[in-house]
Amino acid sequence: MIFKLPQIIKILNNKSVEGISKGLFYLDFLPYLHTGAYSMHSKLPFSVYGDNVFIVCQSFILIFLFWIYNKSIGVVEKILLFIGITMYTTILLQDKLVTEEAWSVITSSNFFIMFLKDVP
Repeated sequence: MIFKLPQIIKILNNKSVEGISKGLFYLDFLPYLHTGAYSMHSKLPFSVYGDNVFIVCQSFILIFLFWIYNKSIGVVEKILLFIGITMYTTILLQDKLVTEEAWSVITSSNFFIMFLKDVP
């Protein structure tokens, strides 16, 4: 439940995200979002996927901190990414908008995303 809290605290204390990959922050929340949304779709108990929900929230906080402390990220990128994240999350959480075939692709993409986020 506090998986990313130490990183959040470290960034706040240092007031810096120097040396941390922007792509890591952007990709890191997707597998947790996918797992949480698919679990909701599957009507699993919150106790099964609740950690994913908290990790997604912490990942969003990390993205916002990255935007605050990395001055090289422009306003346009922030706005477009915020809109994209919001729309994608909304679509996943609107159960009727995603077909079973799409859920299969979405959940299968987690392995690829986890691989991509670790590539320098």
